[in-house]
Amino acid sequence: MSLITVKTECEEDAKIRTDMAELTVLYNNFKLLLAELQRCTRDYESKKRATRSILHKNIRKLNIENKKIPT
Repeated sequence: MSLITVKTECEEDAKIRTDMAELTVLYNNFKLLLAELQRCTRDYESKKRATRSILHKNIRKLNIENKKIPT
């Protein structure tokens, strides 16, 4: 009877080790994807600020030109 119990425990331990290894791989993939997402977010925010700056600058120029034209 104890032989069956030991065998069952060894099988459970092996399954737990396998599951832990899979979790480690998944967690590492998650960290890589999270880092990539954060990099993409920073790039997006930077490009958004640059685009807004260009647009606002051009809009100000247009507003000044519109005020100069007599109607």
